[in-house]
Amino acid sequence: MNLAHELLTFVAGAFAGGIGALLGLGGGVILVPFLNVVLGLPFQVASGISLVTIIATSSASSAVKGRMQLVNLRMGMVLEIFTTTGGVFGFWWFGRRHDATVELMFGWTLVAIAAIM
Repeated sequence: MNLAHELLTFVAGAFAGGIGALLGLGGGVILVPFLNVVLGLPFQVASGISLVTIIATSSASSAVKGRMQLVNLRMGMVLEIFTTTGGVFGFWWFGRRHDATVELMFGWTLVAIAAIM
């Protein structure tokens, strides 16, 4: 990656994080296709980068809501158990699929999110 790619990635990450925080999407819906199509990164790398940005976005968003005491910590802890379980299962399941299958499923997920939004 050269400086132009890094700068473009920074701008795209900031945009995806902002839009993702506003819409509650985490930004991966915007960032993964950008990294994959525009920068040509492999889908696995793009989705891994997206996961890191989701952690940063959700941490920043929940910190603000936590200071305003709008967070139900008890429910958050219960949901964290299921989120972690789903993440481990997804890692195992998608790790055994062909890249084209994972990309197709991601595409259909984007279509469903677009229809809902």
